Amino acid sequence: MTTSQIFTSFKEVVLFPLFSINQTPISLSSLFFFILIVVAFAIFSKFLKNKLLNKILSKFHLEEGLQYTLLRLTQYIIIFIGLVVAFQFIGIDLSGLAVILGFLSVGIGFGLQNITSNFIAGLILLFERPIKVG
Repeated sequence: MTTSQIFTSFKEVVLFPLFSINQTPISLSSLFFFILIVVAFAIFSKFLKNKLLNKILSKFHLEEGLQYTLLRLTQYIIIFIGLVVAFQFIGIDLSGLAVILGFLSVGIGFGLQNITSNFIAGLILLFERPIKVG
């Protein structure tokens, strides 16, 4: 096999549609880019969190609990934006997934009730700050 034949075979495997979501074919390359974008946004959120803590929030002399709350919310927002960008980048229209996400929310309501309630309780603890950091 020549190099061009190997490259062509590799290209066919990577671009082969595995499944479709809303008439959008999902291949190995699109899954790779999806994961790459999500990981990049997660790394960026940690980087931004550290920069905010060291450069900006430390100069305002805010209490530690409020700093933690602001940093955690910033991290959640950036990761959520990263997920939206990743879905849009691979060509999945999120408006078309509204019905699927509606069914998923019912499943979360019944099956993952403890996990969801613990996450919401954690957000409440972040905002009310009845427990001090450290």
